[in-house]
Amino acid sequence: MALTREMRHDFPGLETEEGMAAHRQTVLQYMEAGRALSCWMDGTLTGVLLYTRAPGSLDFLAVRRCFRRRHAAERLVRTALEQIGPGNVMVMTHPAGVPEGQAARAFYRRMGFEEGAVTEAFGAPVQILYLRRSAKEKDGRE
Repeated sequence: MALTREMRHDFPGLETEEGMAAHRQTVLQYMEAGRALSCWMDGTLTGVLLYTRAPGSLDFLAVRRCFRRRHAAERLVRTALEQIGPGNVMVMTHPAGVPEGQAARAFYRRMGFEEGAVTEAFGAPVQILYLRRSAKEKDGRE
């Protein structure tokens, strides 16, 4: 939760203590279900990812700023894709024009995600992105 607290201003719904408390409960549920991943470098927690298997979705991805561009997010996403298994995967991020989402949108595009609808979640506009995978694919590659 220290990593989430450090990055909370990048995520709608986490601005308040109530939002953080609700997120903590969500994280515990994902951990109990075996759907939470973490990445460590040099003995430091660098990133976390929460995911859902069916329908496939990446539900929360955060990487400490000082560890970005060191492939932590890519490792987390690839591991989650393996755990999710075949089929399409979706993720929500900030829509175009929101500075907090520029890096995330570029990252997901590099990972093969395509833009979908703009909608609302947690009281803010979000862009849905899809990774379209056939039923034969396991991690984005055939």
